[in-house]
Amino acid sequence: MMLVRGRCEKTIFCSECSAHSSWCWHHCVVAIPGLDGMQVVRVLGEGCRGVSYLVATPDDVGVAAPLVVATVLRPASSGFDGGMADRLAAVKHRLVRAVLDVRRDNDVDVVLSEYVEGGSLAQPMRPSSFDDAIRALTDVGKALGVWHDAGEVHGAVHINNVLLTTSGAVLADRALAPNDDVLPGGPLTSTLHCRAPELLRGERPSATSDVWAYGALLHRALTGRHIYAEVYSDDRLDAVNAALGQPLMMQGPLLPVHAALIARCLDADSGRRPTSVGDVADELALTIDGGSQ
Repeated sequence: MMLVRGRCEKTIFCSECSAHSSWCWHHCVVAIPGLDGMQVVRVLGEGCRGVSYLVATPDDVGVAAPLVVATVLRPASSGFDGGMADRLAAVKHRLVRAVLDVRRDNDVDVVLSEYVEGGSLAQPMRPSSFDDAIRALTDVGKALGVWHDAGEVHGAVHINNVLLTTSGAVLADRALAPNDDVLPGGPLTSTLHCRAPELLRGERPSATSDVWAYGALLHRALTGRHIYAEVYSDDRLDAVNAALGQPLMMQGPLLPVHAALIARCLDADSGRRPTSVGDVADELALTIDGGSQ
């Protein structure tokens, strides 16, 4: 069990308090199960499967990068290990964030993956243009196609899982997806807005539900608005029922070509959605630099 100093478990961590005194004035000691022997730099975020930390690359990982992401999985996510972890690690492509290792420490599963410095499409680390966003979304569509070609369903296509690079983006694995609970007194959280209607009705994720989520991602990224109307409820089931009871409405300014692509992905009949999300991404790429209007 790793002991590090930090302001609190929800904000920042460091292993050298004297080097980061502005972060660690409370001098509290926080234990992070599963990260024994790793130098934790800071917490990155809490996802549906666990909590992700930025850590110094362990010596036995075998990559040159100085920093990697360590996601400590919750017990309920234990199904992520074994064959699932092997399959995810086998999905190798320049547009898919690399899973470097999966290990167990003190009965806690930890996934080590590539660290991408540009932030996410939801919280970019640097200013970007409209064409930059289109390039990133194109890369995500192509990455999703890589997942599908490998026989995998992503199941968490979300604006926080679009990690920005200098040339576009990579798609993160589903471990970083935010929780899809409904906050008390608040709207549906954003992951629920990226779930196809059939998933809200209890069906299992599929390649076609990933296509729907890609359309919702395009709408969110290009308009700043969710595809489902905001629904306020303290109860997740009530919020889901309210979302399903409302018609989908595209909002905000959209180029006609973008609106058409989104509408095809969001078809209520999963059988009418595009069969290849990579083809949708190729069409989207044609709109960069004032292409199709």
